[in-house]
Amino acid sequence: MENQKTVAIHQPNFLPWLGYFHKMVHSDVFILFDDVQFPRGKTFGNRVLIKTPNGESWLTIPVQGKGDLLLFNQIEISDLTWLKKAIRTIQVCYSKAPHYKEVFPGLEDIFSRRFQRLYELNISLIEYLVKILGIKTIITSSSAIKTDTNDQPPGKIIDLILSVGANQYISGKGEGSKRYLDENVFREKRIKLIWQDFQHPEYKQLYGEFIPNLSIIDMVFMEGPEKTLEILKNIRISSQ
Repeated sequence: MENQKTVAIHQPNFLPWLGYFHKMVHSDVFILFDDVQFPRGKTFGNRVLIKTPNGESWLTIPVQGKGDLLLFNQIEISDLTWLKKAIRTIQVCYSKAPHYKEVFPGLEDIFSRRFQRLYELNISLIEYLVKILGIKTIITSSSAIKTDTNDQPPGKIIDLILSVGANQYISGKGEGSKRYLDENVFREKRIKLIWQDFQHPEYKQLYGEFIPNLSIIDMVFMEGPEKTLEILKNIRISSQ
């Protein structure tokens, strides 16, 4: 029987939501797609939802160059004073959370650094969350992997999967993914395409009724890293 090796690929988003880390937990290799074109419209690359006393709110990093067809790893933060404002917002919103003292100092340390580029900040935050959660998945970046093509998706995705020796690929079920991922092409390359069917868990939150699809920090502050990882592991990757 052929050994199974599963990979997931995603842009290095800003403080991503639970579904992002769900894919990571169920992969052997997680590739941060840092040399793909940065979206020109609204994107989770530089913003995420958190919960405030007034409900959900966007925490957004101001960036420059979005309209210049730059790669993700070329996008610069346009206002470094924002970093202090962002960590202050997180502090105000989550200081009463049960695991605040355990989680916040590491975030504060990262936000205190003067990152010039967005992906440097995002990757540092992702790596910190991976560390405290105890995720064992191998994390790498697409720019560090030599492939046979410099194409954008979907061709480059296939090359990245094959370059790390994987034969299974986890993809989100969004219309964007289904539009450019041809299952026949994956089948020809002997890659099993797994559509992630993420069932968002409910947990106790601050400030009233439960709100889904927030940054993972909301759950980590409330449930703690160990419980968060346990919950993510127990959510099946696919309904098939």
